[in-house]
Amino acid sequence: MFDTLSSRRPVREVIGPLRTHPWQDGPAELIAHGLQHLDQNREDFDRRMAFLLFDLGIETLFKTFLLLDENASGAEGKYKDREKAATHESFHDIVKGTRTATPDRQSAEDVQHLGHFHEIRNRLYHRGNGITVPEHHVREYAELAVRLLRDLLDIDLGYFMRESDRRREEQEAIAERKRAVRAKLKEIDEIVRDIVDLLAPRLLRQRTWQWFYESVDKLSLSDIDRFFTFAIEDNEVRAYFLTLPQEDRRSIISSLFSERNSLLTDMEMDGDNDDDDTYLPYRLSVLLLNNWLGWPYCEQDYRLDLAYFYLNHPDEEHPIYGERGKTDGSHWLTTTETLSLADVRLQQVQPVYDELKAWLDERTAQKWGELPT
Repeated sequence: MFDTLSSRRPVREVIGPLRTHPWQDGPAELIAHGLQHLDQNREDFDRRMAFLLFDLGIETLFKTFLLLDENASGAEGKYKDREKAATHESFHDIVKGTRTATPDRQSAEDVQHLGHFHEIRNRLYHRGNGITVPEHHVREYAELAVRLLRDLLDIDLGYFMRESDRRREEQEAIAERKRAVRAKLKEIDEIVRDIVDLLAPRLLRQRTWQWFYESVDKLSLSDIDRFFTFAIEDNEVRAYFLTLPQEDRRSIISSLFSERNSLLTDMEMDGDNDDDDTYLPYRLSVLLLNNWLGWPYCEQDYRLDLAYFYLNHPDEEHPIYGERGKTDGSHWLTTTETLSLADVRLQQVQPVYDELKAWLDERTAQKWGELPT
């Protein structure tokens, strides 16, 4: 199996096993470097560089082919005619000379496409600032360059092109899963936020928690009970907390304070402090109410968070959970395993979402039924 162009090894080492003649090196290295940029495809710069390298690689390929002895190249016509075409400054004349020497290896369509792509190259080269190249044009030029290199100099980089296509498909699949996981997280958070708003709307207010943050170490049991009485509107939920054993009530308050500090630390590390007025009360409210409802919400939220992390970092351990998606932690996740993990998490969380939605609908109907008509 060949190495991949996405590795850090020099291109010459990677394509070395494919070459059989020294004159193959120049064109093959240029086109391979273009494929390397195409494989990265992180920004417009990589697409532009790939496109320019394909154009230069094809021009170098044609000149190399035209200057080879016909016994080595199988070219038709006289050498002096090929030499004249190869030393011509016009790209179009070089293409025409190569087509004349190889009428069965290039089609009229190839010539048309080469002319079109070279004009794009000229715009990039002479007016490059602000000009981009569509990805499909870069890939089409790559396919043409790889095919011409194979047909004229008998060196096949098709494997790397196929590998690039495979990785591109994997990246698109991962991007799709990330969108699905983000959407499901948003759906669940919206449902849970509605439930909190139904049961204890004051918990979603920053002011409700402010005094709690500042005096948690000094809170007496009566203070804790006043907090529950003020913050929780639903009679059943309030009664649940007020009848818990004293140590349990204190333990819940202590855990909320610890969680608040952890959340602040995570937000500072992420550089995201814009939403702390709403995010912190929401997360703490969910943790508090979860003691009563016994929802598997937090577990499912963790599962989706883990899946989303691996979609972004399949070769890293989670900084908090320290897992790799494998119970034995034996190896880093492959792309297939990463996608499967996301699919499993999405399947696991759907019943929980349905349960939360049904519970909210039922409880909302009960509350509205109690209101005067």
